[in-house]
Amino acid sequence: MSVEILAGATLDDLASLPTTDPVSLILRHSEREHITGEDNVFLARLTPEGTAAAREFGCELARLRQLGRVISSPVSRCVDTAVAIAEGAEYSEKVRVDDRLSHLQMLEVWNALPDCCDFDSMPAGVASLIDLLLPQAGGQATLDVFVTHDTVVGALAGYLTGEPVQAEAIPRFLEGVFIWQDEENIHFWWRGKIATITRS
Repeated sequence: MSVEILAGATLDDLASLPTTDPVSLILRHSEREHITGEDNVFLARLTPEGTAAAREFGCELARLRQLGRVISSPVSRCVDTAVAIAEGAEYSEKVRVDDRLSHLQMLEVWNALPDCCDFDSMPAGVASLIDLLLPQAGGQATLDVFVTHDTVVGALAGYLTGEPVQAEAIPRFLEGVFIWQDEENIHFWWRGKIATITRS
C-alpha cells in the first residue's frame, strides 16, 4: 500500500473524529530508506518520496485542523517527517523533540506484547507517553502531531487493544493513533476501533 493511500486513510479517520475538541495524533514517520543492518537502523533517512508525502500530508492536515504542537522523536527520519509536515501545513512554530517518543521508551512493552497482552498495571513507558500526548480538554479544536517509530505506535496500539501489532499488522508509514479526552475518559482511535480508559 502506498504512503499516499495510507496518509489518506489517516485523514479520513481524522475527519470522522469530534470537531469541537483538541485531538492528538501519534504516527510513524514517512517512507524511509531501506535498512540494511543494525549499523544504520538509526541512520536511515527519508526517501525523496517520503519527504514529499509528509509535506503533502501536512497540507491536508491543515485543511482539517489548525496544528497545535508538533513534536518528534530525536531520530532524523522522524524529525525530517515532522519538519516536512510543518512546512506543508505552513506551521509557524518550531518542531520540538522529546525522548519519550524514542524507540527505547516503549521497547519493553513492544517486546512483551507477543507473549503477554494482559499487563497488571499500565507500564511506565505507556503512562509517560500518554502524559505527553494528551491534549487539554476544553481547549481549541487543534491537532497535535507526534512523529515516532512503528514500534512506539505499535506498542501503544497493542497495549490499548490487547492485541500484538506486529508482523503483517505493523504500523505503516504515516499511520497512527488518535487521542482525545472528555470529562471522564481518554479515547484512542486505531484502525477504526475506539479504546477508552478512565482519566485518573
